Amino acid sequence: MSLPERLKAVRAALGLTQKEFAAQSGVSPRGYQGYEDGRSVPGGEAIEGLVRAGVNANWLLTGEGPMLRSELEEAAVWRARAGQLQADLDAAAQAIPLNETAMRAIIIGVLEDPRYSGAEADRIAARAVQLYRRALDDRLITATGVGEGKNKAA
Repeated sequence: MSLPERLKAVRAALGLTQKEFAAQSGVSPRGYQGYEDGRSVPGGEAIEGLVRAGVNANWLLTGEGPMLRSELEEAAVWRARAGQLQADLDAAAQAIPLNETAMRAIIIGVLEDPRYSGAEADRIAARAVQLYRRALDDRLITATGVGEGKNKAA
């Protein structure tokens, strides 16, 4: 996508007319029209004005990345949230006890089941988790492996 096409696209995304976008960018309407028509190229001051109006400078110049600065900010917020969620999940995973002996036995059992021969790893893992949860729910095992389950099999 060329620079004039990117200018048209961002203006349309913002729902502005050429005159409105020019005013927000601090550019004359005629000058802005020239940018969109490809008759002229915006200089540093015009690009600065476009950035102040909400355009991501990298996207404007290269076509790469989010179109709008607000999308960059949202992406940064989501990255921070994702990082925090991952840290929370890691902490929770460490806090949740796992009866490793029982889980190993369940996984081996699923792998030896002919119905799962050649199955995708995700399908095998899902079945193992399902069986582990069922064993916990039925109190056949305990999560820590300490104590006795319903059938004293923990």
